[in-house]
Parts: sequence; structure tokens; C-alpha cells
Amino acid sequence: MKKRFGILLFCAQLALLATGCGRPEWPDPDSSSVLFYMDANNSLSSYAYDFMDQITRGTLPAKNTGEREVLVYCHMPASSPRLMKLTRRSDRTGLDTLLIKLYDKDVNSASPAMLRQVILDAEAVAPAAHHGLVMWSHATGYLPSGYFNHPTDMAQPTQPHYARTFGSEYNKTEEMEITDMAEALPFHYDFILFDCCFMGGIEVAYELREKCDYIAFSPTEIMAKGFPYYVMFEFLWNGNSTEEAMKAVCQEYYHYYDSTYQRYKAGLATNNGGTVTLLKSAELPALASVCRGIFTNHRDEIYGLDFNSVQRYFRYNYHWFFDLGDIVEQVATPSEFDAFQMAMDKLVIYKAATPEFMGIVINKYSGLSSYLPKPEYVNLNAFYRDLAWNRATEYVE
Repeated sequence: MKKRFGILLFCAQLALLATGCGRPEWPDPDSSSVLFYMDANNSLSSYAYDFMDQITRGTLPAKNTGEREVLVYCHMPASSPRLMKLTRRSDRTGLDTLLIKLYDKDVNSASPAMLRQVILDAEAVAPAAHHGLVMWSHATGYLPSGYFNHPTDMAQPTQPHYARTFGSEYNKTEEMEITDMAEALPFHYDFILFDCCFMGGIEVAYELREKCDYIAFSPTEIMAKGFPYYVMFEFLWNGNSTEEAMKAVCQEYYHYYDSTYQRYKAGLATNNGGTVTLLKSAELPALASVCRGIFTNHRDEIYGLDFNSVQRYFRYNYHWFFDLGDIVEQVATPSEFDAFQMAMDKLVIYKAATPEFMGIVINKYSGLSSYLPKPEYVNLNAFYRDLAWNRATEYVE
């Protein structure tokens, strides 16, 4: 549901050739960059303008300093995608937008090859020791490409299809699965933030566990306004650690949607809530170890859970996103659940959810969604078995 050449290019290409992978060998150890990857060549295009407005209202780095960099890749319908660098003028009177590269308008921004190319192009002109990545588009978490719109295991009701596996392009069918996304990322990131629907799942997090230190996302859909980018850079670059900064960003996100939820309950707004989670990737293997034992001991109970008895994060009849904590609590022994909760407490740095979201009552919120397997999902189960989370836990045999 979610949710706005010349010499320079020649120099960028030279930099790529000189380094082999597009990254200088010795960037300034204090340098950092944030790349926004915005695939808006889809039904979200009207929201891209608000997205850009939020970024430009933020505390952008000063021009020509090189220590802090903000880059935006934007693909809008019927236009050539562009990679830009945003800086604030030294007199702080306005914004400078530098075009880094213009791409062919027929490229598919939902392909892992395009994601990797943009990252390398950005690094060639703005090398950094520390990286942040924001992914903005449609998405459907761990699902295989095309499954949300055309599931091969069950008939779907005639309902709007708001989301995709990451990325969605007019006149193209390719979508980026999370396994391909993980392989496409050439660097390790201080953080990855997903401003797109349904990415807040254990499957997504575990697939990216070696690609970043922190992940921020939502297990539900995300309202079009998205995350509060107008405060992000202030949090990131005023002396905070990455954990402190990203926690502040997530708190700002929740406070905004909680306030709109309160206004919605009072009949003063239509924007009705939100969910958000921040986790520390280094703690994911410990959770997998705990879950492997629980899943092995209680596989029959898991398969026997009634969809209606588990906290859901989806609308309509898309039974692919349930609360991980609720699943485990319903099948585990007290001691097993205590071990699970201890691992979750170390993993999840911040989590928050309004009491409702788009008609979904949220009674339990562990911060992470999960697939709830059923024997009749033959094709989806087969796909799921190859995900890193399943290889680590044997959730689906």
C-alpha cells in the first residue's frame, strides 16, 4: 500500500576502473554516506515528491566537504532514472542537486543488477567508510517474485494488490527477491532501512544478517508518508552511534503515526497507525539457534495452528505474514519461550505498534513477522526451504 553528462560521468567511470569494484582503497575513516534507492516507476510515483521534500527539508551536508554525503537514485514513470547528490549551500540559503548519472529510461530498477550498479556508481563519486541504505518502493517481504499477485498455491479473492517483492515496474514483471538483494549488495552497511511494506520479517532480516549492522522496517504495510527523513541526518551526524540514531528515527516514526492514530480515533484523520522495528543483526544467529530447537520439538503444533488464532499483519486473504513471537508462544514450553524471549530482547532494539493498523487489531507485537506454513502451500514451502532462515532453523522441512 505504500507509498514520491559529460565530464562528471567520465570521472565516475574512471574511478570504477581504477578500483575494480568502484570503491577507493582508503576512504576517510570518518566519512559516511546515505544512499536512497527509490523505485517509483509504479503506482507510488505520486508519493515520491513528498519523499524528496522530506529529504530536502533535512539537515543536509554542506557542499564540497566530502565527509558526509546524501545520494538519491530516483526512477519515475516515463523518464530516465537519475542518481543525484544533495548538498546544502555553504550560506545555507538553498539546496544544490548535482546530477551524477542519467540512466536509460528502460532499465528495470527492480533488478538486483541495477541496484548493484547504482551502488557502485554512487561509491565512485562519494566514497565512504560508513554506509547507510534506504530502500523505497513496493515490497512483499520474503515472498518469491510475483507470488503476491499470482500465488500458485491457492486462489485469491478479487482485491487490490498494493505490494510486491521489492520493487515494481510499469510494463515489467521482474521483482527483486531478498536472496538476490543480499547478493547484489557489494558493501557492508551500518544500517539498512526499508521504507516499503511487509519487509519486517525474520526471513528478510536473516537473509541480510551479514550485510548490515542494523535493520529498520515494518512487518505490516507502510503508509505513504513513510519515515521521517527530515530528522534522519540530524540524528545520524550529530555524534550519536548508529544504534542511537536509528532508534531515534524509529521513535520519530512511531510518534508521528501514533499521533495520527489518535486523531483517527477522534474522527479527525484517515491515517490510522503504524508499526516499526529496529534490530541488531549480530544477534540473529542466536535467535536462530533457539528457534531451531523449538521448531524441531513442535513442528506438528506449528502446522496445526489456526490462521485465525495467530496475530496477523496482513489484510484480505494474504496469509503470509504472522507475528513470530505469537507463533512461538503458542507452541513452546514455558522454558523454551523464555529462551526465545531472551534472544529477542537482545535482537530487537526498538519496536512499537499502534493498537490498530488499517483495520488490523494488534494485540501482540514481537516486532517481527513470519511465515506460518501449511502442507497445502506446496510451492511456497519449496521456495521457503532455500531461504537462509529456514536452512538455519528447519522451520519448514
